[in-house]
Amino acid sequence: MKKIVCLLIAFVFVFSSAYAEKDIKNHENLTTTEIAPWLKNFHLTTQEQIVNNIRGGEGFQLDFTAAISDVNPDIMLRGYDTSGVYRSEDGGESWKPAESGPASTIYSMEFYPNSSDICFVHAFGTDYSGGFFKSTDGGKNWRKTFAIAGAKVTLPCDMVFGAKDPQTGIYPIYFGVCAPRSGISNLGDPERAGVFVSYDMGETFQNIGFENYYISNMYGDPETNCLIVVTGKEKNEDGTALKEVKGGVHASYDGGKTWKTLNNGIEDVTAHAITVNPAEKNKWILGSYGTDEKKQPYLYESFDYGEKWTKIENVQWRKEGQSAISTHGDVRLALLKYTWPDKNGNVILMAVLDRTVEPKRISYDGGHTFEVINIDHTNNPRVTTGWFISRPAVTKANTDLINWSTFQSRDRGKSFQWKSSGV
Repeated sequence: MKKIVCLLIAFVFVFSSAYAEKDIKNHENLTTTEIAPWLKNFHLTTQEQIVNNIRGGEGFQLDFTAAISDVNPDIMLRGYDTSGVYRSEDGGESWKPAESGPASTIYSMEFYPNSSDICFVHAFGTDYSGGFFKSTDGGKNWRKTFAIAGAKVTLPCDMVFGAKDPQTGIYPIYFGVCAPRSGISNLGDPERAGVFVSYDMGETFQNIGFENYYISNMYGDPETNCLIVVTGKEKNEDGTALKEVKGGVHASYDGGKTWKTLNNGIEDVTAHAITVNPAEKNKWILGSYGTDEKKQPYLYESFDYGEKWTKIENVQWRKEGQSAISTHGDVRLALLKYTWPDKNGNVILMAVLDRTVEPKRISYDGGHTFEVINIDHTNNPRVTTGWFISRPAVTKANTDLINWSTFQSRDRGKSFQWKSSGV
């Protein structure tokens, strides 16, 4: 009898040890990502993630920007405040850090048109870590091609593309850099501010103006060659501060050689964010730097390519029961962006607010009514209402897909799920 009991105890011990070892290995698969045979990335992982067999992800970095390839929507990038670039090859199910490149704040990133290999980032930092970087392997490795000015700002510094050169077949790249001034963090070359263009796929750049301005926002359209620059502030002559600019919308259709100012209806407004409806390109939307007595941003619309602006009255920034825009901060409308048209030609307008709870808002009627995005927090390791801003990313390859901060939607913004495994 004792022998039988001993055998049973031994069996239970061996079985339990094997199960525990298997359980530990499974937990390791969910709590770590192997970057190299000699390097593992450890993640904060919640009980819900383990139960749902989802790899953890820290999620505590500020993710400022994102990009999705228009050729292969499974290839994605994210840019963070202190941990550089992360990339995904499976549609956002898992993420790994870039093998080389900028480790500092990533302000903007884009894939080159019709490519999943060539991509670019604009990073803030020292002479070593800041500047304009290029990758030719889908974001795995990066090479700095241009050292630029480094005014630490709240996420302007847009990167856009112009029309393809019929001779070379190359799309020009435009990006804006805010003028450095005293009172804030400035790094890099102080002479390299303004709007820059590259005609050789990001290898060399030249300035095309706006050196003394705060570049609030930019828009570019490779199909129409429309390039829009919004200058919200201008540097004083002594360089000590920036003064607000009224109007400030400038458009070019010849690659920045000539500019037309489009301020009719916004002469007393400091413009800050702009976008163009990709389904009806005569329709432009503009957001102001200031707010009304309720601390809500002003929105303007144009139906004639920016020739005349009309204020959108009584904009609703939330559905009933959702969070109102904060009234105790310097709230501003930082960014506006449309999704690509679906098969019926419908588009969605996304608004990125700064210094408020629930900064991510979405509109299905062109900016007259907004709602806070609907996030499923089941697998989210940190439930937060947010405060800072993050650029959303969309792709022509899947018009239902939106990446926004650590969240992803595959139903055109109706619902978002946490997708940050491996970060």
